[in-house]
Amino acid sequence: MDKIKWLELWKALEILSKSEDEISLFRESSKVLAEIFPDIKLYYYKVNFKRKFPHQKNKHAIITLINMFEKNSAEELLLDHPDLNECFSSGISDISKTGHMTTYIFPLSFEREMQYIIKIQINEIIEHPDPVTPVFFNIFINFYYAIRSNERDFLTNLYNRRAFDRKVNTLQDPNYDYGKQDFLILVDIDFFKKINDSFGHMIGDEVLILFSRILKENIRAQDTIFRIGGEEFVILTLEATHRNVFHAAERLRTTIQNSSFPQIQTLTISIGYTAIDYPLNIFYTLKKADQALYYGKEHGRNQVFSYEWLVDQKKIAGADPLKEVIDIW
Repeated sequence: MDKIKWLELWKALEILSKSEDEISLFRESSKVLAEIFPDIKLYYYKVNFKRKFPHQKNKHAIITLINMFEKNSAEELLLDHPDLNECFSSGISDISKTGHMTTYIFPLSFEREMQYIIKIQINEIIEHPDPVTPVFFNIFINFYYAIRSNERDFLTNLYNRRAFDRKVNTLQDPNYDYGKQDFLILVDIDFFKKINDSFGHMIGDEVLILFSRILKENIRAQDTIFRIGGEEFVILTLEATHRNVFHAAERLRTTIQNSSFPQIQTLTISIGYTAIDYPLNIFYTLKKADQALYYGKEHGRNQVFSYEWLVDQKKIAGADPLKEVIDIW
């Protein structure tokens, strides 16, 4: 491999070291590899475990093709991609050569759970062992582990408050595409303090871990969950409608209610959500969702409410973006 590619790889270290989150790491790595191999195609597949249909007991591995420069993403069954499925099953990277194309497939796992499958197609046959691509991938994965560890809640492996703050900064970027409606959802576990007081913090932690897994199984790939407090969670839902968000939140509430948890058996949640107005005022947005959440808690819990519906029905007074201070913050 010529010295030019090694020099570009060395430059990549400095570029990747400036990445602050997973998406920026993927975006910058795409640019770096495109400079090393001009005729490259790079695909990042996010692996999600979901039921294909709500009534099914078995979960299917769903992969989502992530477009680094657009919000849209399409879900596909992993089984429909034999090469990716083989990588998923074995957990081993692979290289193949067909026609004038060299293809690398790398698995990307975190804490023994596969998160992404990366597919690299280079429009040339590399006859000799190629050290550059594997070395680059090793560099990439080390940065990924570092970012992932800093952005994840230690107990639940969900995104933490730090990751939430970074996501908010992205949404506040003047260049962010405001073309479609996004939503912020607040989820709070009902009577969680009583669980800790009655059964101890060890059982409480087990409940949080199982609850978080159910959350991840019941959101779309383009949605993001953050644990921002002990039993408080935020879900950012991009490109949706009020109707879709309500049905998704109601489905989540029902799923939690019908799930079995250690010792306590049953668990319920309260959910409040609101549409995000741009340019984003995160304190105002959180306050709106918070009002909807606590309306549900004050009127029986185990319910889903929309801030906009509550204001329209004159159930609550609207929040003032200039005066309100968010209690949850």
